[in-house]
Amino acid sequence: RERFSSSGSRSVRPSVARRPKMFSDNQKIGTSLLGLGLLFMCLGVVFFFDTFLLSIGNVMFLSGLLFTMGLSRSARFFRRSFF
Repeated sequence: RERFSSSGSRSVRPSVARRPKMFSDNQKIGTSLLGLGLLFMCLGVVFFFDTFLLSIGNVMFLSGLLFTMGLSRSARFFRRSFF
């Protein structure tokens, strides 16, 4: 990129290589569980509210949420009061 300094001359800004934010292993597992949980819940609805698929979807979704957010942040989120 080119920048103009106060004197009017051009200065070239060195390009800084940005590393993409990497996910931890727990976040990767959590994201997979979230996706599978949503898939099982959708299948449970498609198959006329099959209770087994819905319950497996709920368990996978909640465990994926815990893995993705982390245990302490999840506990803080669910324990806070709104009033």
